[in-house]
Amino acid sequence: MGQTTSCCCDEEEKPPDDFVPSKRALADLDEYEDDVDEYEDDRPEEVEAARSSEPDVFIPELSILSKFGRLAGNTHLEVDAELTRGISLRESLHNFGSLWRQSPTHMDREEQRKLWSLSRPTRTFNTFISHTWRTAGRWKVLSLLFQTGSHFALACSWICVAATVVLSSTQILPMPFTYYSNLPEFQAECPFAPWPLAAGLLTSIIALLASPYLPERCGRETTCFIDVASINQADPVLMERGVYGIGGFLQVSGELQVLWSGAYLSRLWCIFELAAFRISNLSGRIRLTPIFIEAGLLVIILFTYLIGFVFFLTFAFNFHSGLRLACWGLAISPSIAVVHFMRLHVRTKHRLVSELDCFDLDQAQCSSDFDRQFIVSGILHWYGSKEAFTAYVRGPLRSELLKSAGMPNMPLPYLLLIILGAMSSSLTTLSALWAGGAPVEVVVKQLVGGTFGLEFFWFLPCVKLTLYLCDRFSARRLGMCDFTWSVAIFLVFFGLYYAGDELATLVRALGMLPSFLWCFCSFVICWLFCFRGRERLHRLTIRSASPT
Repeated sequence: MGQTTSCCCDEEEKPPDDFVPSKRALADLDEYEDDVDEYEDDRPEEVEAARSSEPDVFIPELSILSKFGRLAGNTHLEVDAELTRGISLRESLHNFGSLWRQSPTHMDREEQRKLWSLSRPTRTFNTFISHTWRTAGRWKVLSLLFQTGSHFALACSWICVAATVVLSSTQILPMPFTYYSNLPEFQAECPFAPWPLAAGLLTSIIALLASPYLPERCGRETTCFIDVASINQADPVLMERGVYGIGGFLQVSGELQVLWSGAYLSRLWCIFELAAFRISNLSGRIRLTPIFIEAGLLVIILFTYLIGFVFFLTFAFNFHSGLRLACWGLAISPSIAVVHFMRLHVRTKHRLVSELDCFDLDQAQCSSDFDRQFIVSGILHWYGSKEAFTAYVRGPLRSELLKSAGMPNMPLPYLLLIILGAMSSSLTTLSALWAGGAPVEVVVKQLVGGTFGLEFFWFLPCVKLTLYLCDRFSARRLGMCDFTWSVAIFLVFFGLYYAGDELATLVRALGMLPSFLWCFCSFVICWLFCFRGRERLHRLTIRSASPT
């Protein structure tokens, strides 16, 4: 978290110049306290301000807050109220997340001072964000953008797609292409343009990038501990107090959010944060947010829109009339790459499970001997022994982390962002029918049977099943066998999706009532498998069977 000695810091970082081996440090503690007294003499105004700014908050002596004082007195969890500073999570994502994209070790002093000025004094944190600088910052920015802005992006996208449907249908927007309708009750050449598809894609991206600048909901500001801004990176003395005061900051945090990446559990400081938070916050929530989920989500969304645009071209050039299955295969074929990518990506999740199952405190890496002694002494003081802490990580902590991550499930807003691309493709066809003068019954059947029945309630379970299969069969196979498994999963997705399209086409030809029945049946399937319908039915069954 810091510039030299820091939480989850880079392994290549060197110990500070004034580093003293741990044994000698404890023996020379009195000498160090004399140095602290000299520091107080050199900066009397800062010390006085710290002691008098908030008289109702206890601020321990600086010698106690030093790394040597904390180690000697086992005061790892002592709160340094003078340095308790937080920043809004959304504010940290301003300027395309520049705060996250560069480690403070690669900044000059002026840039480090600017980071410190972004944070504000606070008494508590809503969230303590734990991460490692060994992971590229762009993936953290992407993850946090989706976590904080997915609802806003979803709302804006739906509104803009609906608006473009109306504008396309009334031909206020230009419609330069032609859709050839071959429906039994309506055969005509209709104006055609991919406005709903373009609106869904562009609005999702723009709204996601704009979401950090939204005001906090209901006027309540969410204050986070983010190491690079909450710890003074420019002042060596204050940075030392901040880094070794992390335990105190964890104690006054409502929850611990772990931005998990492959390097996370290899860093001893990251393990210290997990240990300190749970021992000082028995009722606090630990929330695991693996950053690979949002990276996979972005790929799926982009490929969904790519498939939608390929479908648009097949309709615009009238390829689908005589070569329906071939056109479907051409349009859906990019999904093979998505499936293979997701299988590779989800292996990161299994790496997390394996690391928790085989956790070994002695294997965690640290940049200095003093840091290792400082961290291990705290863990031994709290948990009694290394063996007890290892058992805790492999047992209760493992269960809590995996449960909080909800793996292998994706949050519902993420899934809705995915199916928006499929629905936008269907709404492009609906706009063409409407603009071409199709009867109201034809438009309604397209909306009910095609847009909602197929592209929402049927497509969503297909995506969920595909993600489950990618997780279930993610293990690496030898040679081409690995890619063959990806093709097999793709064929399952293709078969189900194509079967749903055939059913939707059939019921629309049969009439209005079959279209509504198809939509209702697909809704029930979607509710059972995507909205925890089975769990609710199970609870209802148990409740009705229990004696009153």
